[in-house]
Amino acid sequence: MDPKIHILTTEELEKFKNILGEKLKTKSLETLKQKVKTANIQNNEDYQILPINNIIKYELSEIKPTTEVKV
Repeated sequence: MDPKIHILTTEELEKFKNILGEKLKTKSLETLKQKVKTANIQNNEDYQILPINNIIKYELSEIKPTTEVKV
């Protein structure tokens, strides 16, 4: 068996999907905040994103492994 090859368990794949989903949410929020900041500067405004939990709804497509990944 090749030590470079790792067969993912279903649990590992689900954990990876959750971690990736959270990272995507974090990055999208950072991008949105930067766009608001840029628009504020350009338009001389002062809009902000309120720090309220679950105020932004995310819809992630299903995350699927490539065909080379064995589960």
